[in-house]
This record gives sequence, C-alpha cells and structure tokens, in this order.
Amino acid sequence: MRMSEVQQNNAPRPDLPIEWEDDDAAFADDEDWITEDVPGKMVLGEVELAQQVSALSGLEEKFRKDRVQSEYDAARLLGWTGQAETYNSRFAMFFLVVGLLTEYWTGVTIPGQVEEMLRVGGFIDVDF
Repeated sequence: MRMSEVQQNNAPRPDLPIEWEDDDAAFADDEDWITEDVPGKMVLGEVELAQQVSALSGLEEKFRKDRVQSEYDAARLLGWTGQAETYNSRFAMFFLVVGLLTEYWTGVTIPGQVEEMLRVGGFIDVDF
C-alpha cells in the first residue's frame, strides 16, 4: 500500500490533512501580511507570561461568576427573575381572556366578576 503525497510530506504526523508550509515565505510580497508580534511566534519573558496568566485568571473568574449567577437565576422561579416574569405574563394573558369570555357569555363586567369573587370568598359583605 502506497502512502499519498500529503502523507509522505507529513511523515511524523500523517493525520494532518495538508502539508505544513512556511506562510511567511509564501506571502512575503503581500503588503497586508504581518510578520512581527504574531501570537504563537512571539517570544515572551517570564514577567509577560505572568501578567497574561493573571489577566486570564481574572477573566476566567469573572466569567465563572457570571455563569454561576445566570444558572442560579435560571433555576429561580420566585422573585424578579426572567422565568417568574414569563409565568406572570402568561397567567395574566390567560385570565384576561377568561375574564373577557366570561363577560361575553354572562354580561357581567370584569370589575363585577372581581366583586362577585370577593363576595363568594367572604371578603366583603353579601349585602354591600
């Protein structure tokens, strides 16, 4: 079994799909090609590496706190959360439709329906 040309060129790493090329040499005449301060080609000192590590650790901690807070908010059903507001708006729309349909079928207005519910519940006097 004969190896393909790409696999022969990538003998140490035959799983690579293409041959590694020197892009700096291939694109040297391109005026937009950057060759200085390219991440992955820069040589950093110990101080610069320590600064990057501390900055990345700070970002990691910030994003972890944001993720934990968003997971906590998503799990809460009570209070000023998005999910509680969604449930509240759905219930309000449902009961508004029920009140309008009841008014249509019985002729009793929505305030009259609330008054009737308060009478049946015993919160206001029947003879009011």
